[in-house]
Amino acid sequence: KKWKTANDSLQIAKHKEEELEINLKSIQASYDELTVANLDEPNEYEMLLKEQDRLVHGVKLQESLSMIFSRLKSGSDHLPTVLDNLGVCIYELKQIVELDNSLQNSLENCLQIYSNIQEFVEELDRYYLLLDSHPEQLSITQERISILKTLQNRYNLTISELISKRDDLAE
Repeated sequence: KKWKTANDSLQIAKHKEEELEINLKSIQASYDELTVANLDEPNEYEMLLKEQDRLVHGVKLQESLSMIFSRLKSGSDHLPTVLDNLGVCIYELKQIVELDNSLQNSLENCLQIYSNIQEFVEELDRYYLLLDSHPEQLSITQERISILKTLQNRYNLTISELISKRDDLAE
């Protein structure tokens, strides 16, 4: 009878050990999966969706920016640019201020507007350069979105929570 009780206890212990091994392997697999995913940025998913939209709509964005550039800095044979027109206004205001100082603030405002438009054009130029991406970038971005979405669905957690889970499992 003692032997049977001991054998039953041994079988229970072996079963618990197997369960623990399975649980440990599951935890290790989760940790490995989350580590391989290189999760570092809690907002990565949202950032990738924006990047995907930018890449998908790249041609339309470039066309729109080209139209803006033509109005602001390039011009055409028929129309001067906004910066050209403001330059003429600044010149005329300087002439007026030499004769009547009461428009000094208007001149300063016009100079500030000119400077702001130049900064705006530079900002758009930098954005335009971002649109010159490689065609495979869209595929890479979409693949990363898919990986993140799969992990979020599998664990039913946000990216931030997945990062915390990975860090907790590392300990």
